[in-house]
Amino acid sequence: MNNPLAKILLTFSIICLLMAGVLLSVYFMFQNVEKTFGPADDFISDQQRILLSFRLFFEKESLFEERTLTTEVGVFNIGYGESVASVADRLAQLGFIGNEQAFLHYMQYKGLDKSVQAGEYKIPQTLSDVQLANFLQDATPTDAIINVLAGWRIEEIAASLPNTGVEFEALEFALLAKNPQDYQIPFGIEANSLEGFLLPGRYRIARDSSANDLIVLLTAEFEKALSGDIKKQIEQNGISLYEGMILASMIEREAINDEEMPMIASVFYNRIEQGMKFESDPTIQYAIGKTDAGNWWKNPLSAADLQFVSLYNTYLEEGLPPTPICNPSLAALKAAANPAESPYYYFMAKCDGSGWHNFSETFDQHVQNLCN
Repeated sequence: MNNPLAKILLTFSIICLLMAGVLLSVYFMFQNVEKTFGPADDFISDQQRILLSFRLFFEKESLFEERTLTTEVGVFNIGYGESVASVADRLAQLGFIGNEQAFLHYMQYKGLDKSVQAGEYKIPQTLSDVQLANFLQDATPTDAIINVLAGWRIEEIAASLPNTGVEFEALEFALLAKNPQDYQIPFGIEANSLEGFLLPGRYRIARDSSANDLIVLLTAEFEKALSGDIKKQIEQNGISLYEGMILASMIEREAINDEEMPMIASVFYNRIEQGMKFESDPTIQYAIGKTDAGNWWKNPLSAADLQFVSLYNTYLEEGLPPTPICNPSLAALKAAANPAESPYYYFMAKCDGSGWHNFSETFDQHVQNLCN
C-alpha cells in the first residue's frame, strides 16, 4: 500500500476500532461491577469510579468468599480517629479478611470508608469481606440491616442473616419461608413456599425482631410493589399472577443486564404461545440445589444435568416449573408484565463474557451462536 492517504485512513480506522473496543469493555465492566456490588458512592469522582470498578472486577470472587475463622468469635475494637487503612491492616493480621486491598477498594467504591464507626464489634465466625465491610458501619446498632439480593433463593437469604445481627436463627427463617401460614402469602395466592414473594432490597429491622416479623416485612413490600399496574398487566398477558412470578424468577436468573429482561420475557411468552418447552438452565440449577463446592447455582451444567429428573427441569417438562426459582427483582417482575415484542424463540449468552445475549428466531440460527 503505497498511497499515504490510504495508510493514514487505515491507521485511523484501526485506532477507532481499538477505542470502540476499549469503551465497550469499560461499559461492560461497569455493568458487571454495578450488578455485583450495587451503585458506586455518589461522592467518588469519575476517575475513582473507573479505577475502583476495574479493580473490583478482578477482586469480586475473593470479596464474596465466606471463610470460617479457626479462632473463637472475637471482639474487635476500632479507636476514635483510626484510619480505615489501619483497621483493614489489623483485620487482615487477625485473619478476619482475606484480601486487604480488595476490602479497601470495596469500601472506597461504596463510600463505606467514610462511615466506619469507632467502638466494639463482635465479629461473626463465618462471613465474607463484603459482609464485614457493611458490619463495621454500626458498633452498637439497635437495628439490623438486611440486604436481600435479586435472584437469591430462600436458602441464600437465610445464609446471609447471621451476619446482620438479628437474634433469630437462620434455620427458623428458612423453615417459616418454606412452610408459610396463609396470612403470610400475598394476594391470597395458594402456594406451599414463599419463594418468589420475598422482594429484594435493603431492609432495616429491629435486632430483636422474630423470623416471622422479617417475613411479614418482605412479603408486605412485595405486595405493595405489585398492587398497582404490574399485577394487572401480568394477568392481562393471559397468565395468573403466580405464573407471572415464576416467569419473572426465570428472567431474573437468565439476565445479567436488566435492559435485556423484556426481550428475554418476549422469548418465554413466544414459547408459551407455540407450546414449546422453556429449556431454561436456571430451572435445572434450582432443582440440583447446592453443589459440593457450596454454590447454589451450578454453572456450567453438564449433559447429564440436562436429564436431571425433576418437575423443575424445563428441558424435560412442559410448561412452567411448579414455583418461582428465586426471588426476582422489581425489574424482572416488570419485564414479565411488559415483555418486548419480538419474533425470537431462542437466546444464548454471547461468547465475549459480557453477559449480553444473542437472540434468534430459528433453532439453526441458535446453533450458529454456540461458542467454540
